[in-house]
This record gives sequence, C-alpha cells and structure tokens, in this order.
Amino acid sequence: MNKPLLSIIIVDYKSGKYLEGCLSTIGKNPNWETIVIDNNKNNIGYGAGCNKGTRTAKGKYLLFLNPDTIVLDGSLEKMVIFMEEHPEIGVLGSRLYNSEKKDNQLSFCRFPGPLTSIFVFSPLKNFWKKNPFWKRYIYSKKINSNEPVEVDTVSGAAILVKKDIFKKVNGFDEKFFLFFEENDLCKRVKKVGSKVVFYPDAEIIHFGGKSMAEFNEKDKVFKQSRFKYFKKHYPFPFYLFTEGAIRLLEKLSKLK
Repeated sequence: MNKPLLSIIIVDYKSGKYLEGCLSTIGKNPNWETIVIDNNKNNIGYGAGCNKGTRTAKGKYLLFLNPDTIVLDGSLEKMVIFMEEHPEIGVLGSRLYNSEKKDNQLSFCRFPGPLTSIFVFSPLKNFWKKNPFWKRYIYSKKINSNEPVEVDTVSGAAILVKKDIFKKVNGFDEKFFLFFEENDLCKRVKKVGSKVVFYPDAEIIHFGGKSMAEFNEKDKVFKQSRFKYFKKHYPFPFYLFTEGAIRLLEKLSKLK
C-alpha cells in the first residue's frame, strides 16, 4: 500500500460538534490520512499536540487543521496540487472566512517588529483608525488578493507544511502552549530558505475560538506566548521594552 500524500492533523480540545462537522467536510481520499489528537484529558498545548500527531504521520505534507473549521469543496486537493507544482514552498495557507456568509478572516500577516507590535497588540490599535503599522502588519494592499501571495506568516487555523521542512526546523516550539506558534514556525521555515505563501483558491471557514470557550486562561496564555515570541526573536533590551510598553498601555486604557 502506498504512503498517503497528505496527513491531516487535528488537535481536539472540547470541540464537540465542531470536530464532527470538520471531519465530515474533510471527506475521504485514498491519498489522505486523518489523525485526531485528544487533548481533552491532558491538555499538552496546541503545538505539542500537533507535534505528537506528526510522529505517526506518513504523508509528504502535513495539514494542521483547527477542529472548528469547515473545509469547502476541493480546497485540500487544490492545496496539495499547488504544493506539488511549487517545491520552493514550505508552508501554504488558505483563505479563511469567519462564517458561512464568507466574511473574510485575517489569513496572513507580517512578522511584527518591536515598534509594530506596540501599535498592533496594544489598545493603540483600537484608538488609531488610520494606524499605518496595522495596515502594514496585515498587508492591507494584498489582503483581498485573488492570486497567491508570498507572506511572512499564515494563520495556524489551516496550515499546510511540507513534512521534510517541518522536520528540518524541528516542528513547533512546544514552549508556546497556545498562540504565536505558527509565527515562530514560519519564521524558522523562511530562515532555511523555503517560502510561505497564501493561496486564495483554497477556502476554509474558521469559526474561531470554539475550542477555547471553556479555556479560562486564554488572555494570560496569549500574553505569555507573546512575550516568549518577543524574547526569542527580538534582541535585548527590545523584547523587554516592547512587552513593557504594551502592558503599560493596557493598564492605562483600563484606567480610562
């Protein structure tokens, strides 16, 4: 029996009916395998769960797919074919929608630098409508592109990775329990010379946050992961200044 071309890895944490819906839209394909990691009893974190799934994965490509997603017709086939045609690509992301009404969700963005992070992750994002840092961060001129776009990072809700590249960069950094793990992965993939590309012909609905509805420490973990990302990728003292500035602005906004 030939090895599957695609391994679909889903980390389940209290996803309930959303996981069932996701699995039903994946469908069956003799060249695919689907691996579900149960994180319900022992939540080891999203990146660690994904890494666990790859240990038994046999595919040439790894698709890390959130359980609260619906795969629209033919999207997975399109992604695999596109990757086969473009061996220079290490990571491929799909177009994401918030709902069945196809409201666009942020599918890709830039790596945030120290100054950009202050204007993207702090309350300044909400108070400055013409924020040029935010526009640059989201590739505002390319956000509605109908053509493939090379970007810094794609959303982790549906991220296709070439397995040999994933192994080369040692997979997800498990120090990130949740959040920023895809930014970190894409940064390392680009460092080894592979491209990260947004592919709009593949469409996936991502309801977002359904697995975290009962996760009470979401905000705390987000801040922890954000600081870990800064510390890993920014030089001293920029990572301390950036995180400190964001937290000070958060406190000031609450006082107001």
